[in-house]
Amino acid sequence: MEDYKDILNKEYPEIKNFCKNSYYSGILQNLFAGSEGEVIIFLQLQYHSNTLKNYNPKISKILYEISLTDLKHQQLLSNAIEMTYGNPIYATTQGKWIGGRQIDYVKDIKQIIHANLEAKEKAIIDYKLAISKIENQQIKMLLSSILSDEETHRIILKKLIKSIEN
Repeated sequence: MEDYKDILNKEYPEIKNFCKNSYYSGILQNLFAGSEGEVIIFLQLQYHSNTLKNYNPKISKILYEISLTDLKHQQLLSNAIEMTYGNPIYATTQGKWIGGRQIDYVKDIKQIIHANLEAKEKAIIDYKLAISKIENQQIKMLLSSILSDEETHRIILKKLIKSIEN
């Protein structure tokens, strides 16, 4: 899908200055490793891409490509957490460690797309909320750029749903 190709070569805003702020670090940590954070969404998309590889290579490839963007988001968030003097571990700020139970293991193609669309819609809400809570302009710009990707992912997944329902 042509919407995705623009994201592949995208440049993201950099966080150039350290900003010791545990509040910001916590917000970023949950975007990174929360129950619907980038790490979980990446793992779920990878699982679904592998599940569909032999049955629908086209959709499998699209999910794989979306997952690569989410991997980039993980790297960006990890750096942002470090720039706020946090530690980007694979757990939420409440100490809930990432586990395989957070991934939706559906195998039906419609359920797969719907599960990932739901994850993207939740991520969009989370990013908007995070942006509203952070005053640091460098972090806001980074999160806004990631939010834009998530909105593109939502559009792509909605198009996929329409294509399989027709």
